[in-house]
Amino acid sequence: MIKLKLNNKAYKLPERLTVDEWMKIVRLDIEDPALWPHIVATAFNAPLSIVQAAPDETLELGLGFIYELLGRKRECSKQDYNKFTLVNLLI
Repeated sequence: MIKLKLNNKAYKLPERLTVDEWMKIVRLDIEDPALWPHIVATAFNAPLSIVQAAPDETLELGLGFIYELLGRKRECSKQDYNKFTLVNLLI
């Protein structure tokens, strides 16, 4: 579990982002340093005012973990569609 410690309080990066968190983050330009505090605050559920005071190195490290989390995919099981018949599909 990844934690970001700011002002003696630890903020955890979740194992998976919610759809709302993911959408908020991907709308922001991850390459714009002015937006880094917003991205980190959203992902770690930390107050923006505290994250804005963090050093750039801290934000860069946090962004590395967030970037990996954004690209993480979950494997889904697949159905063998060769086993279906027209009757199965209509029911």
